[in-house]
Amino acid sequence: MNIVLIGGNGYLGRAATQKLLERSNEVTIYVLSRSGNNKLVNQQIINIPIDVGDYHAVKPILPEKN
Repeated sequence: MNIVLIGGNGYLGRAATQKLLERSNEVTIYVLSRSGNNKLVNQQIINIPIDVGDYHAVKPILPEKN
């Protein structure tokens, strides 16, 4: 399962990411943020530095549905 999390590097985003990882080892979490830096290190997390306010930049990097 793919999950896109906008702002996942903040306090609440990291907490949500951690809970998602605890619930499933078959999840890939795409964390979109300005910095692309994440204190959480896990092979299931893909950090993407991007301006989330720019739809034309975000749309092409979103994962396919599944």
